[in-house]
Amino acid sequence: MFANQRNGTLGGVGRTAAQLAMTLGAKVTGSCRGTAMSEARSLGLARVVDYQQLNVDSIKHQFDVVFDTAGTLSIKEGRALLKPGGVVLDISPSP
Repeated sequence: MFANQRNGTLGGVGRTAAQLAMTLGAKVTGSCRGTAMSEARSLGLARVVDYQQLNVDSIKHQFDVVFDTAGTLSIKEGRALLKPGGVVLDISPSP
């Protein structure tokens, strides 16, 4: 799972989604501002990325689910992060 502070890792929905995913056995990756990385790590995430330094190409094709709880990832960015057969979940979907 990939989530992001600007995409909600440390918000209520992001925290809940991450905890549920980890309870179900998922390895969760989240992103947030560099100054909030220790808080994100305290949630038990497998990996934390500074979204201000994020290069989507460096983490392409690594995730089964991308959950954008703020609706700020482009469809292209979300899909680039997915493994084959993966799913993008967007809290504010567009057509």
